[in-house]
Amino acid sequence: MYLKTIRDIAKPQQFAVIDLLKRSVGMPVAAMARALGLSYMGVKKHCLDLEKKGFLETWRVPVPNGRPEKHYRLTERADGFFPEAGNGLTLEILKSAERLHGPGAAESLLRAVHAERADRWRKKVKGRTVAERAASLAQLRAGEGHFASTEYHPQHGLCVVEYHSPVQRIADVYPVLLRIEEEFFGDVLRTAVRRSEERAGGVVRSVFAVSTLGHP
Repeated sequence: MYLKTIRDIAKPQQFAVIDLLKRSVGMPVAAMARALGLSYMGVKKHCLDLEKKGFLETWRVPVPNGRPEKHYRLTERADGFFPEAGNGLTLEILKSAERLHGPGAAESLLRAVHAERADRWRKKVKGRTVAERAASLAQLRAGEGHFASTEYHPQHGLCVVEYHSPVQRIADVYPVLLRIEEEFFGDVLRTAVRRSEERAGGVVRSVFAVSTLGHP
């Protein structure tokens, strides 16, 4: 990944902080230090430096006892560290399709592409159970730069959670892509899937809740 390449020529601990925050919606310094196995003051120094450069921002989170806790999260400026899937060219193609064939052409094109991908990915995704297939799909999506993993949520149950989307700029212009991706997940996993998202600073977390009802 692009981030791993940059690590080799820059401060590796700062990119460890960026990588960790990318997989969250914000964390305090103490939690980051524990997760990274670094000292509190060392992580704090990196966070202050990254905040000064515009890659991090802070906000206060109430706690049961004591003063609100200071959390750090990524800003939109940090997006440049993570991969995009040819968004500029894709947007030009979609806009050209609309000019040539009408306002519904972009959605039709996106649906056709995802239908073909679903056919291919059903053969790639392995597993006898929904949970195994979800883990396989998450691994494939992670390989495309989606920072994907399977998680279990008290409210949603089995989920594929993605902390980055290489096609976010396309989805911002064509929100229908989000519904198409939800349908893509359902087609590949052969079960019902519901997508939701959470935005915090420069992080967009997509949660694909995977139904296991009636499935092994």
